[in-house]
Amino acid sequence: MAFYAELITIRGAIFGILVMNSSFISFKSQPRARQVNFLRGTTKYSHCDKTLNKKWQLGEVKELVVKRFNLEFQAAELYLSDSKSIFFNFFDVELRRKFVNHFKECMKNQDPHTLIVEDPVGYFLDKKFTMKWRHCHISNFEYLMLLNKYAGRSFNDLGQYPVFPWVLGQYKGKLPQLANPGVYRDLSKSIAGISKDKVASAKDKYDLLRSEMIPGVEPFQFGSHYLAARMVLGYLFRLEPYASRMIEFEKGQDMSARMFHIIDTTWKICNEDASFNNELIPEFFYLPEMFANYNKCSFGTKQTNEDLPKEVRGRRIRVDQVVVPGWAHDNHDFVRMNYLALESRHVSLNIHNWINLIFGYQQQLARYNNLFKSLCDSSGIKKKELDESNIAEIQEFGSNPIKVFKEEHPIRRDDSFDRRTKHTIFPNENTHSDLRYTLYCIGKFDAPITFVTGTSRFLIVILDNQRVFHSKETTLDAPGEIFPTFFPRSGTLPFPAQKMLEANHSVLACDGRRCFGILKDDFVITCRHYDNSCKVTHLGGKSVKRHMQFHKAMVSTIYVTRDGNHVLSGALDGTVAEWEIADPGRCEPTVCWYACDHEAGVVSIDGSKDLDLMASGSLDGTVVKDAHHKRSGKARPDPGVQHQRGDDLPFRPNPGGHQLRGDGRTWIQLHRGRNQMSAAKIQSAEPRGPGKPVQDPGQY
Repeated sequence: MAFYAELITIRGAIFGILVMNSSFISFKSQPRARQVNFLRGTTKYSHCDKTLNKKWQLGEVKELVVKRFNLEFQAAELYLSDSKSIFFNFFDVELRRKFVNHFKECMKNQDPHTLIVEDPVGYFLDKKFTMKWRHCHISNFEYLMLLNKYAGRSFNDLGQYPVFPWVLGQYKGKLPQLANPGVYRDLSKSIAGISKDKVASAKDKYDLLRSEMIPGVEPFQFGSHYLAARMVLGYLFRLEPYASRMIEFEKGQDMSARMFHIIDTTWKICNEDASFNNELIPEFFYLPEMFANYNKCSFGTKQTNEDLPKEVRGRRIRVDQVVVPGWAHDNHDFVRMNYLALESRHVSLNIHNWINLIFGYQQQLARYNNLFKSLCDSSGIKKKELDESNIAEIQEFGSNPIKVFKEEHPIRRDDSFDRRTKHTIFPNENTHSDLRYTLYCIGKFDAPITFVTGTSRFLIVILDNQRVFHSKETTLDAPGEIFPTFFPRSGTLPFPAQKMLEANHSVLACDGRRCFGILKDDFVITCRHYDNSCKVTHLGGKSVKRHMQFHKAMVSTIYVTRDGNHVLSGALDGTVAEWEIADPGRCEPTVCWYACDHEAGVVSIDGSKDLDLMASGSLDGTVVKDAHHKRSGKARPDPGVQHQRGDDLPFRPNPGGHQLRGDGRTWIQLHRGRNQMSAAKIQSAEPRGPGKPVQDPGQY
């Protein structure tokens, strides 16, 4: 079935035809075919005349959420297994409804657990995210991200970008003491009404508009929204693709004087200028790269002011990286402090006031100094017939999120904040916790455990003496089935040729993290074999299913991406390769990219499909990183990164802290030196099933 749609991206909207069947979703652009009757799309200047032909496997879609566009529920955002998302505008609510119904039909032969959210606010309330936040089961950052997601905000739409608050109010002087309430911004006031002068100016404007009764103009207090497309680009213009889009927005004009450059100055303007009401975006709390000019772009010069040191005050300086507060050592330190402030006790106990203003019952009300232009809220479009100028105003000016709470948002429990647990597998004696758990010994072996991994139905245990065990087919979700029985797999599962490796490269130990990987549908991939291949075996089978032959020397390390569809391999001849599994059911990997940039054998490899990034380390201590390798086709050594011979890359998981979860309530923990594995299951009552409870984990 085919649909006319717009693919909404940061670079602009791409008009085309969306085709969906039981296997895939494809989108083919038709930049010159856009009809005039597609009024509720993007404005002409936002069109991106890019030739695009994209295809996504339907099995990659993990969630569909109905979204607003131009203040109508005429769009849908698809969240993929690699943490990316795609945003489609269907121009009409009825056409969007047909797309969702067709999506449901197509997904019947795919993952039955795919989430389809047609009522985002209802879903948010039903899942009781607020209660989880109140009891500190999720952080402030996670909660605000969930609120933004189900209130219609999206990282693909500049007009509806996720919004976060300014939390600190001190950007000069000494390092803020987060225990001091005086260093924070007043979260009970909107950013537009943060100061008395701004409130007085807003009141005068509102009274004037009410008295003049201008036809077609609803009275408002503030003429600029707290988050518009231009503001988002202003924050992120040091990064692509925001830089290119910013240039298109400015149409070649000199923008250096208006650029986001000094954090303290931006905060001061927010407090003093009634036309400047910027809130923040999530990147302020996790992305220090947004403050640095790593691409060495030239943004022109601007006149300095009193916020800079005396020696440069009054001169024209080049706009480069963002000037962070003096109490922060660098941009990384500023982001760290900003995040700590967001998660502090003071913000935790007051953030509900800000949520009332942005997502709650105080939204778009004059008595809370929170009234913006009528077209920033869905109630405004009911009184007007939308034309191109109104749509341009909605997309440029910004819009309020969907109202989630019709009553006052509850405050976070102070006692829950006191008992908030650390991010450890098991609470210790110094950590208070509301969770009840019982610890069981589920496996004891004759050698130290090197690696444990698995799926929701199988566990694989690899010992230091090369022996491999797997559990019988089971499910970790059932209370009585966290006690798997392990069987040796030495006769059916190929394992590394350890003796030959020790003879040639003593630094290479049989490390399961490098030698084994789990693919989709319970397939296991292994490396370090005499025939220089990687072998694929099904956990339920008795023979090798596939021989992956490409490298000219022994494959020393492998890495499987989170979705199980891509494998990275490194060999002792210095080559690295990427394998793609187009059909997970048949599990036939094919090489889609390779590089020969190492002068010594590759011993460690890792990657991120989300960032399209991989890195590999070799015996001579060199690390080679490759960004966007599928497009560039060439990896580059990074002289600034070194690692120890034979060691894993710094971001490789630590096997001693490995966790495996069934339904989010079962944990698996290794005990190096004790040759055993333990499991804990959280429950509200005593568990059922076999197994001997372990009263004291320390006895092992």
